Amino acid sequence: MRFDNHVTAEVELGTYFLTDKMHDKWFERHWFIGGNQGSAYLDGFAPEGKIVRTAGLLKNVGGERTMTAAGPTRSFGPPPEGKILTEPIPLADTTHKGFFENYRRAYFGEEEFLVQIPETRRVLALMDAVRESGQTGESVRFESCF
Repeated sequence: MRFDNHVTAEVELGTYFLTDKMHDKWFERHWFIGGNQGSAYLDGFAPEGKIVRTAGLLKNVGGERTMTAAGPTRSFGPPPEGKILTEPIPLADTTHKGFFENYRRAYFGEEEFLVQIPETRRVLALMDAVRESGQTGESVRFESCF
């Protein structure tokens, strides 16, 4: 997807991501988010993960080579000390149950829906545009779909 501010995004959904954590987490949800300022990964329904950033743009090391299993490289060597920064993911105080509790209360007029109908329509329009684009191989302007 390409947004008006020229940011692009790629979304991939898979429901069969397995791990070898056979004792309790062999079938979990795994998230990876990559951006121009770093990346983040989260594992599990009560996510465990980290945000990983760089202290500066990673560049090829001029004149220096690192030996890897695939042979010498200037691109895939280890970064200099202090270049990779990690931080914990922010805690989100939420549960799946909370969404359904909100739905019930909003249905009976006790509070506003957390997810508004126009937001749902916009997501569904995006999903339709993605399907159409996949079938035709053409770009589809989804904002005009609803």
